[in-house]
Amino acid sequence: MLDSPRPSNDPPPPVFGRERLPWWMLFRIVRLSVNPGILLLAAIGAVLGSAGWWLCGVVFINEACLEKNASLQVDTRYLNAFPGERYADACPLGCHETKIGKSVIEKFGPWPDDPGLAIPYRIMRPVYQLAKPGGGVREFGYYGLGGLWTLLVWSVFGGAITRVTVKRLGANEQINPLDAVRFAIEKLPSHVGGAILPMGVAFLLSMPLMLLGVLMRANTGVALVGTFYLIMVPVAFLMAVVMLGWIFAWPLVWGVLSSDGSDAFDAVSRAYSYTCQRPIRYAFYLVLTFALGYFGWLLVWAFSELVVHTGMWALTIGAGDEQMLQILKAANNEPVDSGLLRFGARFIAFWNGIARTFGSAFAYSYFWCGFAAIYLLLRYDVDATELDEIVEDPILPESAL
Repeated sequence: MLDSPRPSNDPPPPVFGRERLPWWMLFRIVRLSVNPGILLLAAIGAVLGSAGWWLCGVVFINEACLEKNASLQVDTRYLNAFPGERYADACPLGCHETKIGKSVIEKFGPWPDDPGLAIPYRIMRPVYQLAKPGGGVREFGYYGLGGLWTLLVWSVFGGAITRVTVKRLGANEQINPLDAVRFAIEKLPSHVGGAILPMGVAFLLSMPLMLLGVLMRANTGVALVGTFYLIMVPVAFLMAVVMLGWIFAWPLVWGVLSSDGSDAFDAVSRAYSYTCQRPIRYAFYLVLTFALGYFGWLLVWAFSELVVHTGMWALTIGAGDEQMLQILKAANNEPVDSGLLRFGARFIAFWNGIARTFGSAFAYSYFWCGFAAIYLLLRYDVDATELDEIVEDPILPESAL
């Protein structure tokens, strides 16, 4: 009689899991983004970022600047607004001016920051404005300091969110948000350096062209430079490659530092390498991630507005329409007769703003969670590095505990 085959202790290969379809982890990002700890980190970062832009606006921007620069008017309304404040005309892309946008605002009110625009606009808009010729000293100070503050804030809080994400999605480990913040602070120079390093390279490449520009102040120099300008085309090509790569690669730097614990140079190298080696796969991850992100964003937006409107509806039944109208006027800084009414209305507006702040915070939490997951997947695709290979937290000496 033949012996029966000895049963194997090895688990059967998964049919539908991270080994066969590792990108399936992208479907977990929405749920992870509404984790209370991550959402709190995003809310704090969003408030601090807006506070920095608001302060820069107070210091550098005056009415004369706004009158002669229409784009600055839009930027100050959008960047200076706190996440709990939603203005119908603050979308920098002009979505509020479209037919669909006007219809949505009329029925549901202004929408919060969205995952595809909130962080990229705050990081990339200052770079564009600073590189654009013709800006004044005030605009330079506003965009320069505002952009630097944004980078510092999200180096800490974005770094903390990506750290929590890679530990949860990659290694399936819990991590205290405070420990993640400490990790991000330790990596702060690398976060800042990784974001600005490609811009520094582009600036160095542009210096020969700047020198040629000085010659072109004279007509003779224009003729001379025009004759030999073909030599400079490769330099301009390299600048374009560096900047185009930076547009797509900079969000991955946070994932590199949170997963591998490397320095700024290695982070930039990996981010550029993975972007260039797997552009189609990267595009697929981006499309899937943000399609899911906007779906989750709509749900969170609807829930935050439901919290606000159900509360106000109940108050209106008790207080009456006339009194509630006065409360809303006071909350909007319109003149009312009673100081006590104004005092109470401001607090009502404050707590409604808190609810809306967490509704807006989803855009920030989802952005960093999404790119942390995308980095893990690209690293797996290019280097075959397992998803759970995450650098451990540094062990602090006893004197630091």
